[in-house]
Amino acid sequence: MFRLNRTNLAANAVVELSRSRDLALDAMRAAAAELSTPPVSVIIFGSFARREADRHSDIEAVRAVTGNAVEILETGQAEAATKLASNQALWRDVARDGVVVHGATLDQLRNAVRA
Repeated sequence: MFRLNRTNLAANAVVELSRSRDLALDAMRAAAAELSTPPVSVIIFGSFARREADRHSDIEAVRAVTGNAVEILETGQAEAATKLASNQALWRDVARDGVVVHGATLDQLRNAVRA
């Protein structure tokens, strides 16, 4: 077992490094909020959302922040609700692992068609 010596000069760097996922999510939130036409929702999923991301993971402002590639899936709100209710592997992953960084929650998207 190890204990972090917070009086050590390197301790701050270690603490900041341990917060890198949260800092990346904050940067993604800020990027989404600054878009000229804000999306209804921005959801991060896959290895980054599951805290399993590495340099081979599937996660351009965001790429610079995380060091990983990013793929964007763009759907309409009604289509997202339908897909979230489907049994497609990709959308099961989004429903299971998705981390909302901007806008509507997964439940709000699922319920959008019923409203």
